[in-house]
Amino acid sequence: MKKNDPLSSRIEFDRILLIQKTSIKLQFSIFIMFFAVMLVAIIGYFTLKEEKNMLTRERMTIGSLLAGNLAEGSREGILLEDELSIFELIDGIIRNDYEKDIQYIFVTGPDGQIIAHNDNRKMGVLLSDSLTRFTLRLDFPAMHRTSFNGQEILEFSHPIFEKVKNRKIGVARLGLSSASIDRVVGKAAQRIVFILLSALFAGILAAVIWVRIITRPIAQLAKGAEIIGQGDLTYRFKLSSRNEIGKLAEILNNMTRDLADAQDQLILKRQLEHEMLLARNIQSTLLPNEVPRTPILDMAAYYKAAREIGGDYYDFIRVDDTHLGVLVADVSGKSIPGAFVMGITRAILHSVAKQVRDPVETLCRVNDILQTNIRKGMFVTMLYLIIDLESREIRLASAGHDPLFYLKGGTPPYRAIRPSGLALGLRNDRLFREKIGSETLVIERGDFLALTTDGLTEAMNQQGELFGEERLFAFFAEHAGSDVETVKTKLVLALSEFTGGAEQSDDMTLVLIKVR
Repeated sequence: MKKNDPLSSRIEFDRILLIQKTSIKLQFSIFIMFFAVMLVAIIGYFTLKEEKNMLTRERMTIGSLLAGNLAEGSREGILLEDELSIFELIDGIIRNDYEKDIQYIFVTGPDGQIIAHNDNRKMGVLLSDSLTRFTLRLDFPAMHRTSFNGQEILEFSHPIFEKVKNRKIGVARLGLSSASIDRVVGKAAQRIVFILLSALFAGILAAVIWVRIITRPIAQLAKGAEIIGQGDLTYRFKLSSRNEIGKLAEILNNMTRDLADAQDQLILKRQLEHEMLLARNIQSTLLPNEVPRTPILDMAAYYKAAREIGGDYYDFIRVDDTHLGVLVADVSGKSIPGAFVMGITRAILHSVAKQVRDPVETLCRVNDILQTNIRKGMFVTMLYLIIDLESREIRLASAGHDPLFYLKGGTPPYRAIRPSGLALGLRNDRLFREKIGSETLVIERGDFLALTTDGLTEAMNQQGELFGEERLFAFFAEHAGSDVETVKTKLVLALSEFTGGAEQSDDMTLVLIKVR
């Protein structure tokens, strides 16, 4: 009797697994991408069609109104043979046509002879074309599609009647170009293409996620196939599904599903525990343990991450014995990459900030080092203050960050101070130095300052409404008379009430300063 070769069996198992895995990927990828393309194409078609119809109706309304106004305004000029007043009316309409959509505008007598025209060369011309004859017979406003100088236009005609005897004394006519409709429709088509590409990207992303979910058991089956190929038949693996994976599970019925699931859960749990521990360690090293105390300042800080690892960061740096640096920053990336870049930024900042009392120079030095040490496309925004604790002078600079809130003496009006500057890591040192600016403040007792990140202004409630800079600064102005810890507590409560438990996509970071 011929014995089965374990090596041949293993190769056969691997071949089957590869075929099934590829098949599932293709099925899900094609389905999701096809669905996304079809959905966006249908929506785009009907949206474009409706927009064109809407614009056409709008042009018809505008054209009818202009023709009616011209007819009404020309009545007295025709009766008094005052061609100048009609010319002035036509000239006023032409001057208000900022898009240059009016191709021609004129008034004829009841016989078709032009009384006034935007083109002076056509004065007195007797029109006898079919469209003119048709409009002369009409006793009501009308719209016609025709061509003029090789392009399609919408012509609007409006009869002019003498009021006493209701006698027809002329016709007001104007032609509007259809090109404006085509321009707007073209822009709409560009938007549809952008939506289509976005949908395709979303479809591909969804396909990858779904394929990973559906094909995850294949890795388990491959491991079982290897064990079976080596001759160990003590394992049993069962799947209730009847698709390709289920059929493979029947072939590999020597595997035990419960044991495999337990092992997978244990591995997953350990991975999650390791990532959580790493996240906590990174976060704890970035943020200061406490807010420094100074003779002239009361300060408070708040940080809330939207995910386990966030991209926001605040810090306090002792520049020297009489100068304190205060900053908030935001990294473009999130999760582990964002924390990594922020860790690099913090290390660079602490190495260059000592003994440098100029915030502009500090940020320039940080940018010079940082731009060569982070991945292309990532950047850091930062607002950096250096406070002279003796002279009570503040110098601040911004690397593309949110403004500083400043309330003089704790009473309105407040100032939103926005020094110019580019984000760290985006440009070379020369251009960065050219763009960055600074501000200087002399603070007094009762002054209130707030450094924030965009996670506060972009906090969103269940209805998609943003908390906003205006609401945030109004809150600061209202509560600036309280101590900083009270302001912080009330703001956290206000944000919680506003968002109503909605999940936030960005970290929230805040540093409050009040001058004693």
